[in-house]
Amino acid sequence: MDTSWFTLTFKSDTRIMVKASELHDELVHSLRAGGNIMGLEDNKSDRILFQVIVVMKTVGQHAFAYATAKAYVDNLREFAESIKGGLFHKSQDALASYGPENVKKMREAANKYDPGRVFQKLCPGGWKLSELDC
Repeated sequence: MDTSWFTLTFKSDTRIMVKASELHDELVHSLRAGGNIMGLEDNKSDRILFQVIVVMKTVGQHAFAYATAKAYVDNLREFAESIKGGLFHKSQDALASYGPENVKKMREAANKYDPGRVFQKLCPGGWKLSELDC
């Protein structure tokens, strides 16, 4: 998995936020036109990408920080009605969040274009259809 992200810092100005909202609406409309394998077009309401980042002073703090942040996110997930998105930690079930119909499409494509399951067996990292329960 890979990510692309950008950040901006600008003066607090309502006109900029209005423009950001307009651009967001255009992006949402483009998703409706073509859809995507992540199932984002199935969302009938606005979504929020909620990201937790913990910065530690030493590597020795990683286990504690990870466990604490994971418990925090797990508790929030239980409270939320649903989870859909494109950014996941390796401990989360990213592919299952795409929904059974999209998982079926991915499996059909994998069977057609990778019948020997090379990408499932030989490519390290990432989420694997072969490891998915649904």
